[in-house]
Amino acid sequence: MASENDDIDGFASQRDKGNHVNSDVEYLTKEQPPYGCGAGCLRQWAWFQKIFVVFLEKLFEKSAMFISQRPFHVIFFCLFVAIGLTCGFVKLDVEQNVKYLFLPEDSEASQDIRKARHFGFELEFRQEEIIVLPKYNKSVQSQECLAEMIDLHKIITQIKLHDDYCFKPNPNSNCASINLLEIFGYQKKNLVNISRRINTILQNDSFLMSNGRRLQDNVNQIFAKAASNGTKLDSRNALRIVYFMKEYPRGNEGREGILKWEKKFLNEISSFSENTTCANIVYAAERSLDDSVAESTASDIKFFALTFTIMGIFSGIINGRCADARFGHQLLGFGALLSIYLGVTAALGFLMLIGVPFVSMVGILPFLASVLV
Repeated sequence: MASENDDIDGFASQRDKGNHVNSDVEYLTKEQPPYGCGAGCLRQWAWFQKIFVVFLEKLFEKSAMFISQRPFHVIFFCLFVAIGLTCGFVKLDVEQNVKYLFLPEDSEASQDIRKARHFGFELEFRQEEIIVLPKYNKSVQSQECLAEMIDLHKIITQIKLHDDYCFKPNPNSNCASINLLEIFGYQKKNLVNISRRINTILQNDSFLMSNGRRLQDNVNQIFAKAASNGTKLDSRNALRIVYFMKEYPRGNEGREGILKWEKKFLNEISSFSENTTCANIVYAAERSLDDSVAESTASDIKFFALTFTIMGIFSGIINGRCADARFGHQLLGFGALLSIYLGVTAALGFLMLIGVPFVSMVGILPFLASVLV
């Protein structure tokens, strides 16, 4: 009797468990699909997929029949289009500005800057920096070093179109800069009692430099590790000079001009620094970072191109079975490689033809894609 009761209890528990499972299944079947789409919507989606697949099949069938009936016409037409688009390389425009390479162009900050420029407020400017380090334990405050810096300043300001490209806080002001030589009027004859004059100007709140600030406000931007209590300068280990130039948006006519000016700026300082007797000169222009990025990127492109070209030729030889004259497909293998490279060059040429700037790092991606294909 005990065993029969156990069997009855086990059967009842299995029945209850089965009823519980059935209730779960019934609940799941009654649950509505996501987004409020019922069974009818799912059937329509499946029908749409079927129609789309049939459409693709018919499309490939028609295109295959068209190509098989006139193969040479299609091949020559594709070659003509690819070669024609490749001519877009004549309008190659390499984007080297770090700001446009790594910062979002349509960000809210960029849009606000463009709006401010539209109303005449210049919130961006370019910085051309010079750092003077003394030689032979000399002081950058010495008459000899400052005289050399006055000569360098005259060379920079005499570069063609300096007054046109320099940044001016307002139309009636001079070119803005952070330059200790301002307190001497850029005249060698005023280089007397240098320390006393600097300390006197530090106490003069009415003397404003060309950037609209007092010398006391600029002292930490001029002298390295400067210790000043507001009335006297205690240490001078290096001297920094900054020239502010206008910033031009991409596509503006003045952008090419300021880049050429900065190139001349770098060349002039390089030539001058070879003949200095008092100071070692370290310098950088706003375009220096752009030039460094472009140089490092350009040096990598040729190696990437060579590497993937060799890999492509190797793949064509292997896939073409050149060692087997009976079953080889050399023409097919090299034809596939030719179509890949023509497609890559045609795509790049088309983008250049419509004026899209070429980003150097992106130049390696088509080669990666060709190998994957």
